[in-house]
Amino acid sequence: MRQFLLWTALMLWAACARRAAVPPALSPAARAEALVERALPLAAMEEAAALEHAVVLLDSALDLAPAHYDAMHLKAVLLDDLARTGAATATYHALAVLRPYDPVLLRTVGCHHLSLGQVDAATSWLSQAEALFAGVESVSDSLPWAHLVDRGTTLMLLGRTEAGRELLDRAFATAVQPIDRVRIDHLRSLPPALMAHALLPGRSEVVRALQEREAERDPVIPLR
Repeated sequence: MRQFLLWTALMLWAACARRAAVPPALSPAARAEALVERALPLAAMEEAAALEHAVVLLDSALDLAPAHYDAMHLKAVLLDDLARTGAATATYHALAVLRPYDPVLLRTVGCHHLSLGQVDAATSWLSQAEALFAGVESVSDSLPWAHLVDRGTTLMLLGRTEAGRELLDRAFATAVQPIDRVRIDHLRSLPPALMAHALLPGRSEVVRALQEREAERDPVIPLR
């Protein structure tokens, strides 16, 4: 009997030790981050199959974390590149639900509609963005040149060319870096249709920004 009790105690101790050695399961948020990290190198490729695979991974991430902004943003850009315009539009609208007071995002949604020739929808989104930009200016006298570019381009896309160009001129005079002045000068020369395309976030730009952000975070345990 004594040997039986000793054997039982040893078995219980071994089971507890094994349980302690197993790392805790990743939370849904951490699993979502790992899926986004796996999607990034695929999203940087040119093959449509790789981009589609990245979208599948991002969908899985959004199943785990429905409000994951980075996953949703990258998915919208990829869907645009894959010419899945209906799904891209729905994803951009979902982004706007997450951040309804982000004027740059609302301008992006407007540019997306304008790039599709949907002028009425574009005007609605751009008008919302302009109202938010104007609200920022109403409470601050000192604004960075980037804000002047954002609002100036929004006004020009709305057909308020003179007011928009004035803000871009101010931004050009304020910007210090030559590369920023070149970009502003380029935007000033574009008609609205081409400006809308130029303001849409490029896939490589979004992927690079997310990769840099991932590199700054603690490493995530990869999914097997």
